This record gives sequence, C-alpha cells and structure tokens, in this order.
Amino acid sequence: EEAKKDQMKLSKLGFDSYIEQFYIKNKDQTWWRVRVGHFTNKNKAELFKTELSKIINNDIWIDFIKE
Repeated sequence: EEAKKDQMKLSKLGFDSYIEQFYIKNKDQTWWRVRVGHFTNKNKAELFKTELSKIINNDIWIDFIKE
C-alpha cells in the first residue's frame, strides 16, 4: 500500500513512475519498490536524483546504470 501511495504521489507530480516487485531470498520477503525514469548516462541520473530527493524529502538511490 505504501508503494502505491508513493507511486501515485510521483505521478501527480508529473513523474513517470512504476512499481517493481523485489524478492529477498534470505529474508523470504517480497518488497515493492517505486521506480522513476530511464536515463542515458550516470550524470543525468545523479542530477535527477538530487532534484527528486529535494522534492519528495526522502533519500533515494540509483539502482542500475547501463552505459
């Protein structure tokens, strides 16, 4: 439910966001992650991360970069 709320908040702010399921084997838990964007390089992702962190007042991270 929290992931849905976060995703809806980001959508209302105009961000293309989506939810992704993530299974943690050693804890036997399923988590839901809210994802935003696809970037062509790390610099663009870092700039976006900084701005989005300020907007949502929450710590975020870059998960995967394909260059």
